[in-house]
Amino acid sequence: MAEEFSGEKSEQATPRRREEARKKGQVAKSREIPSVLVLMTGLLVLFLIGRHLTTNLASFTAQML
Repeated sequence: MAEEFSGEKSEQATPRRREEARKKGQVAKSREIPSVLVLMTGLLVLFLIGRHLTTNLASFTAQML
């Protein structure tokens, strides 16, 4: 009896149910993908402008001293 109410499905969803869920917007979404994209974009920006940024910062610091 406890197995009946465990909350887990014993059968796979039918294609019709999957299509209905898709139409309602009830789909699995990963929260990791956007986080990884933001991280990779930030690293790419740092890689592309990092040398220029450090050169300018060193020059500015030398001028202020």
